[in-house]
Amino acid sequence: MAAILPSSYKEGTVSVANGSTAVTGTNTFWGNPNGEGNPILPGDWFGVHKGVAIRIASIEGNGALTLANPWPGPTQVDAAYEVMLQSDNARMAMSTRQLLQQLMNGNIAAFTGLNGEPDTVPYFTGPGDMGLLTRQDLTQGVSYDVQVDTLTDRAAYDLQIPGYAVFVSDVGDGRAAIYSKVTAASGDWSDPAYITGPQGLVWRGTWNNATNYSQDDAVSYNGASYIALVGNTNVAPAVGATWGVLATRGATGLTGVNPRGNYDNATAYAATDAVLYNGSSFVAVAPTTGNPPPTLPATSNTWWQLLAQKGQDGTGTGDVVGPAGATDGAIAAYNGTTGKLIKALTPSQVKTLLAYTALDVSFDNSVANLAGAPGSVQAAINALASNGGKNDALFAIEIADLKGQRMGMVGGVADSFDDTTGIYDGAPASNVYGLDNYAYALLHFDGAAGSRYFQDSGVRPRAWLGAGDAQIGTGQSKFGGASLLLDGAGDYLFTVDNLSEFAFGTGDFTIDFWVRIAVTQTTQNCIFYESRNAANPGNPAIYLNGAQNMVFLTSGINRITSTTALVAGTWYHIAVSRVSGTTRMFVNGVKEGVDYVDGGNYVAPPTAIWIGCDYTGAGNPNGNIEEYRISKIGRYAANFTPAAVPYSVDPAGSFGYTYDAVNDCFSPAVTGVVWGTVNPVGAAPWPSQGYTVVNRDVSLGPGLTIQKIGYYSTVACTGKLKLVQADSTTQYDILYDVAFVHPGNGWLDVTLPVPFTLPSTAPILYMAAFVSAVPGGSTAPAGAAQMAYKIGDQSVGNDNAGFTLAAAGAGVFPLRVSYLQATQNMTLVSAAYPAGAVPSSGRIALQLADSLTLTPGTDFTVEVSRDGGTTWTAVTMSLTLPAFAGVKMYEGQTSLTGQPSGSSMKWRLKTLTNKAIIASGVVLQQL
Repeated sequence: MAAILPSSYKEGTVSVANGSTAVTGTNTFWGNPNGEGNPILPGDWFGVHKGVAIRIASIEGNGALTLANPWPGPTQVDAAYEVMLQSDNARMAMSTRQLLQQLMNGNIAAFTGLNGEPDTVPYFTGPGDMGLLTRQDLTQGVSYDVQVDTLTDRAAYDLQIPGYAVFVSDVGDGRAAIYSKVTAASGDWSDPAYITGPQGLVWRGTWNNATNYSQDDAVSYNGASYIALVGNTNVAPAVGATWGVLATRGATGLTGVNPRGNYDNATAYAATDAVLYNGSSFVAVAPTTGNPPPTLPATSNTWWQLLAQKGQDGTGTGDVVGPAGATDGAIAAYNGTTGKLIKALTPSQVKTLLAYTALDVSFDNSVANLAGAPGSVQAAINALASNGGKNDALFAIEIADLKGQRMGMVGGVADSFDDTTGIYDGAPASNVYGLDNYAYALLHFDGAAGSRYFQDSGVRPRAWLGAGDAQIGTGQSKFGGASLLLDGAGDYLFTVDNLSEFAFGTGDFTIDFWVRIAVTQTTQNCIFYESRNAANPGNPAIYLNGAQNMVFLTSGINRITSTTALVAGTWYHIAVSRVSGTTRMFVNGVKEGVDYVDGGNYVAPPTAIWIGCDYTGAGNPNGNIEEYRISKIGRYAANFTPAAVPYSVDPAGSFGYTYDAVNDCFSPAVTGVVWGTVNPVGAAPWPSQGYTVVNRDVSLGPGLTIQKIGYYSTVACTGKLKLVQADSTTQYDILYDVAFVHPGNGWLDVTLPVPFTLPSTAPILYMAAFVSAVPGGSTAPAGAAQMAYKIGDQSVGNDNAGFTLAAAGAGVFPLRVSYLQATQNMTLVSAAYPAGAVPSSGRIALQLADSLTLTPGTDFTVEVSRDGGTTWTAVTMSLTLPAFAGVKMYEGQTSLTGQPSGSSMKWRLKTLTNKAIIASGVVLQQL
């Protein structure tokens, strides 16, 4: 069937004044003056919407037309209108009449008056006049007598005879033409016979302010195109003396539909936004917030219009029939052999199905690590189902372990702890808390005045030993009323514990601290971080130079030097941080010096880490240090505000745990530490005979449980190792002693028959040694820097008066202890898991891989959050699986309706009684 053409046109609105023939349109498309593709044409009738009909005389463009007669009606402004189109017959008649009028101009008569001859072509010689060209005329081209370049050059031929022809290459506008002498009179030339058209425009692409443009160059600019009227540079196109417009930018088209996903009552929607709602899709017809689309069968309201309607649900009229009722989540299977009936499988049938399925599936227990080392999927299923197949949480954890990843459950997640990505550590670079699992060392330098116990509060606590008079001072502090006090004469701290943990490699790191120098020191560099030795100078160091500027040094080269000169008596925060291969220095949070592109591979400190000296013992600062932190993370890449409080644990993150990647489990951090003097920079020590030597370089912290006392000797000797408590400057209480026989081969660590726990209060405790016999030995102490001794030392007993306190010497007496730090309480906080909807309650199952007898709520707590960890609700846990392949399963659920509404779920586990609880998996579900 042929298409039915429209009889009228009424797109957009029009404006026309009474008595005027000019009509303008808004959002109309009336075409262009040449009429090609126009929806309306001259001769169509305008005004039928007002009961009049005035013929359209001409179309000037998309929004302009002219009437044949003035508009008789009232003035119209942006009003609706209608143009009545002529019928096809009327259009044909008018076109025929116009064609006949055009043919009646003498051209047809001129053509018919020619006497056609072979090899000729007709051509116009004037209006209504034609002639013939021969083929020879066409093939020989244009004939002329002489060629010149310009009209000025033509003047040389002004006196030629009539008919003399001159070809001018450029008559002044880029065109070429031939001129002929009309008479013999000077300069009597004919009108030009043009051979070429004028020069066209030169398209130069998008306008650029650095390009030199010539006349007739054309460019595009802001959606329009322009032509250069004169040469110019860096003149933005605009209609004027420099540029003329070629084509203006068209009007912006209508905006399409903008998909916004599921409708949300809190989202602000704009017109043309599209949403999904109750299975159908709707488009916004007006801006709205909090006004949902209509509920079918209604298809529109003030704000929304239906786009696509939800299809109808199936009616179940097929030929497969199921039972009248079913258990939610049951597995469906064929009932009988017809293929027309289905039923729910029983647990035993499910096991049979899994058994058949398992026959063709390989299984590798090296990943699953199940009890009994099953060699097939079926054997693994049997191992998992040994509890009757009823513990879905256990199945979920073990299946997640088989997959090696966290697995989605119904409304939740199963995490078998195959990695640590399910655990949230808080904000690692947070400057608010700062004590996280990346802070491998943290020294607050709190304590009593004169104390030489320097507690490490980092996640990898280690022993820090003081040399010289390094001690806790209370005269100056940034936080807490105390700080590390160094007097500039042989005072420093160092550690030799677990140095491999400070192998930064090419990774990120941060060293930051507060410092207050007591006096301006220009005679030496003062060291604040040292990790080198003579054999490995490539590791980093941080020092204060003679100009009081902080310097970061590697491989003997100053890489960064601060611009701030430290002033005595003022606290400064210093930070050196490598982030993604670039090391920066900050003073009071402001980046100073030149960034260092740092590709250094920093190995473990080969001997020790020093604070207050270089690896030779030189470079001792005079002043105070606070909040000294070493982190295996790049904390600062831009200016920051130093923390105004001591670093602490982020309450929103996990802390105090150790992850076992071999057994896929988390447990509280338990650190065995060797703490004592190892004489890293002094001469080799020697034993003494007949004296009790007290090592006052290392004071022991209260509450520590001592397991061993060690003594260094290069000759064989016997004696006793002791723990003593200073009652005064001239008296010690001997709290504990143990006999030793040293073979003379270096360190000898003597295990105490019963571990000794130091008192939690009272004066400072020290290690001591009494050498009773040295084969061929002397009676004078050698190499002991700080000691107290008594002739005829008593073996044991309190209140032994008469000890003499020796002054500091040049060495450090070689004693050390091994102690067991109390197990930390662990907090594990999960990553957030999105719930499908706002959960009203939560269920959690916790797998603990240990043999401890635990009481939920006393030894540990488990909590659930639905608002991303802001609000927590405790879960009452009970032991539901006492023993399965060496693990226990605790489960519980709780209502979450008391929490703010949210669908970001988290779980949190806290240990409370310092027990070595081992967590090996968890399941979290919304209910």
